[in-house]
Amino acid sequence: MTPASLSGLLTWIADEIDPDLQLATLRTFLFVASRGKCTQKDVEHHLGSSNASASRNVSYWTDRRFDREPGMNFIRREEDDYDRRMRNLTLTKKGEEFYARLKDRL
Repeated sequence: MTPASLSGLLTWIADEIDPDLQLATLRTFLFVASRGKCTQKDVEHHLGSSNASASRNVSYWTDRRFDREPGMNFIRREEDDYDRRMRNLTLTKKGEEFYARLKDRL
């Protein structure tokens, strides 16, 4: 990918989502999307973020953000059936559609 095409992709993401979208927040979405299913602990571990940062970045993509504002509804966060401390993350239909459009632009 050339710098120009990367710039175009990032501009498209900013136009589609939020012009002030932070890179760590975008990386969180891309990590979950590429895994299909993971936990919030996986996000912390693989992206090297703190619990608070992972929680805030994940919540941006869920139906309700950390600050109680409406979220993007791209990621579903559910309590694990066997360990209530764990949060399982999967893409919603809306998230899958955005990820497919994003991959098409690559």
